[in-house]
Parts: sequence; C-alpha cells; structure tokens
Amino acid sequence: SASIPAKTQWRSYGPLKVDWSNWKVMNGSHVAPTLHENGRSIYLAINCPLRRLNATGADGAWKDWIYPADKFEYKLINDLCNSKKS
Repeated sequence: SASIPAKTQWRSYGPLKVDWSNWKVMNGSHVAPTLHENGRSIYLAINCPLRRLNATGADGAWKDWIYPADKFEYKLINDLCNSKKS
C-alpha cells in the first residue's frame, strides 16, 4: 500500500515558520526545516533534555547551542518537547 505523505504543517514562532510535520531525530536532537522572516531557509535543532536550540547560518553550518532567550523560543521548546514525550 502506498503511504500518503503527511500534509506539511507550518507553525509560526516569532520570526520563524517551522515545518512542524517534518521533525527528524539527529544525534539526539529534533531537527526541522524552517523559514526565517528574512526569506532564508534554515534548519532548526532542539535538544529537549538540555532545553537548548541551534540553527544553521547563512553558510549552512550549525551555529552554537544556545539557551532560549525570547518568549517564542521557550514556547517552541515547550511545544515540541511536550509533544515528543508521548
């Protein structure tokens, strides 16, 4: 039976639009394609046990892991990590 691809579900958090239906696990973190309001496509990574986040820069390389600072970053981590617990 052919599998029907899930509909892409975008969720907005601050300047980011996250492809919520496309989270993948990489090295113990959840990674999703994300659009920044400046038009750039980036990847966003969230490490639930450490409650930190990371993103790719303009060159496509990962930056440093950071603690959430903005409200939208806390909300993003909470929404994702709570949904992945089950």
